[in-house]
Amino acid sequence: MTGLVIDKLPRRKPKTGKAKRAPASRVRTWEHVRYRVRHTPDYIIKGTDHIEVVVISPKKEPLPITETGYLSHFVTDGSCPGIDEAVVFFASWIDREAKTKRWQKLDQKRRQLDLFR
Repeated sequence: MTGLVIDKLPRRKPKTGKAKRAPASRVRTWEHVRYRVRHTPDYIIKGTDHIEVVVISPKKEPLPITETGYLSHFVTDGSCPGIDEAVVFFASWIDREAKTKRWQKLDQKRRQLDLFR
């Protein structure tokens, strides 16, 4: 039996260029609802950012953009380069949706006491 020869693999070259940006988050309040906006740049692939909204308190309270208290959104066009832009993006989206008839009807129903719940 002959001896097994294992070639050494070449060492990987260190990556050059910009370091990967870390996720960032900010806490905001809309009416009585506190929520967190989180921005993760280059989420799975370079150029695709993940931004999300999570309601902190009261837990799972609906917002005009989400009835569950959580929203995940992907941006691929570079329109959200950082956390500050993500906060502005969601704040304006929430304000715009809060003016719709759909949200006003849902909000009124949610605030109305219901004896049969």
